[in-house]
Amino acid sequence: MAHTMSDLKHLPEHTGLVTPRPAPRSMVTTLAQTFGAWVNPANISTAIEARHGPLLISQGDVVAYTSPGGRLTAGDVWFFASCAVWGGDVAFVGNWERLGDATSSEFWRFARVDNLGPIGIPLELIMDTCIANMGDIVTVLSPLMVR
Repeated sequence: MAHTMSDLKHLPEHTGLVTPRPAPRSMVTTLAQTFGAWVNPANISTAIEARHGPLLISQGDVVAYTSPGGRLTAGDVWFFASCAVWGGDVAFVGNWERLGDATSSEFWRFARVDNLGPIGIPLELIMDTCIANMGDIVTVLSPLMVR
């Protein structure tokens, strides 16, 4: 709680990985399979936390974000990685499919599509962290700013 109160007094403006370190070999292999052989292992860093302005995001958090197509969606953070080749700091989030059965703007429902692997979302597209009830169908409490 004290750390949160300190953040309120001194809002960080930094967007990026928190305490980055070189990516482990297994992650580099996965990223090379995903993005192609041009991924240079020496240029990839990773972290378990990232910041987007005052927002601190951790591995495992559920985040609301704007998809590259402009749609509001959500997913769980698998990991963070950074590489100049793909444009900097990215959160790799679960590939969830939004269900069209919403009865209110307060709750979003998703089907998990884990067999597709995560998708890379630039940190700048993340709006907020969310509370979620995880299962085969995920119910997410939508951020206040979109209700």
